[in-house]
Amino acid sequence: MPAELPEPVVINYDDSKSELGAQAQKLTRLIHDGVIPGIGFSLGVVDVDPGHFSRSHTHERSDIVVYIVSGHAASLTGDDLRPSFHRPGSACWIGAGVPHAAVNLSTTEPVLGIEFRTDPAFNDDVRPRPDLQWLVERRAAELQDGWAELQRHTARTVTGLREAWERSVTEKFPAWRPEKTFA
Repeated sequence: MPAELPEPVVINYDDSKSELGAQAQKLTRLIHDGVIPGIGFSLGVVDVDPGHFSRSHTHERSDIVVYIVSGHAASLTGDDLRPSFHRPGSACWIGAGVPHAAVNLSTTEPVLGIEFRTDPAFNDDVRPRPDLQWLVERRAAELQDGWAELQRHTARTVTGLREAWERSVTEKFPAWRPEKTFA
């Protein structure tokens, strides 16, 4: 006779409590050993407010995978905190024991990530790395300034391209009015 199969467990993000982790990140644990005893991994949501960056830290015994749902972020990894960039649809793996920090590149838009960890409790093996925090702060400021400049440049370029396109179209079709298309 086959063994009894476990029932699925459904946890809703909207019904779950967020906590500020030791790494100064807003975390919402969804799947973990407190909900499913004996499970060997965990999954949660990381909300990163505009302009925020985490404290430098390691996950001593667990690998993590972060999937970016919305926003633009950078992971600073290693003792030199090299940046890796993420956008919606990106996944990033960080191995156990690797120093890292998360940076929201935008000062106006939040980042939402789904994080999978081999730590069954989700946040029990976090070890702060205060020795690297000065570098996190420097890198975060540089990256956020660079992101803001990129956004300004992109906005100017898009506006210029739209205006050139509108001029071209109105020369060919004098009756066309761009204000009917663009708000």
